[in-house]
Amino acid sequence: MTQHNKRFHPDEWQLRVDLAACYRLVALYGWSDLVFTHISAKLPSSVAGDAHQFLINPYGLMFDEITASSLVKIDMHCNKLDEDNPHPQRQLFDAAQPRPLNGRQIHSRCFFANVHL
Repeated sequence: MTQHNKRFHPDEWQLRVDLAACYRLVALYGWSDLVFTHISAKLPSSVAGDAHQFLINPYGLMFDEITASSLVKIDMHCNKLDEDNPHPQRQLFDAAQPRPLNGRQIHSRCFFANVHL
């Protein structure tokens, strides 16, 4: 068990540490494709209550750069929830143009479709 970061609920902090370690292992074994892959984790009800929230990597960081505190918390509508997180949620496409789904949208749809996760 890691030392609890005072900014986060202990369960969220442990999930952040575990997810960041997962990113680092993926980088170590060469399983990433730079910054365009995502690994996410749904926050437990002890943190999010009935809301569906999850952690995902911020766009632009390499997998070996991701830390527990750099992960971004978002809701099922892809809204960034941790406003004090310095890593931006970047808009990759012109909002007026049709665009393909990004990782945050794909992961939120997976969690929404599988609410038992």
